[in-house]
Amino acid sequence: MSRRRLHQLAQASISCLIVSLIYLVRAGIRANHGDRDSDSDALAGANPRHVVLAGVVLAAKYLEDAPFSNCFFAAVGDVPVTELNALERALLRALHSDLYVGDELFTAYRGAVLCPLDATAPGGA
Repeated sequence: MSRRRLHQLAQASISCLIVSLIYLVRAGIRANHGDRDSDSDALAGANPRHVVLAGVVLAAKYLEDAPFSNCFFAAVGDVPVTELNALERALLRALHSDLYVGDELFTAYRGAVLCPLDATAPGGA
């Protein structure tokens, strides 16, 4: 993915990116513990970058007041919008439509993701 595309994707909030990571982990855990179905298989067979993008789309729609459109995300990720739509649906079904992330889980992931970044920042530990 080009730097320009990454910059566009970075317009999503940090919270959105962290929640999308939680969704991907949840879907992967369910698939690896015998809860496999056609949606899990569709996600496993897809380009990982496209699946990550579908996770960001779901998180943005759940969290953001005015999320970007699927067309925007498809253009940023250089993915056909029809493929992104299908992956979004497959991920949502793999998550059993459970998009809620509790405060404790979010805080744990936020710390794990941002602590390494804080340590490399000027004046960081």
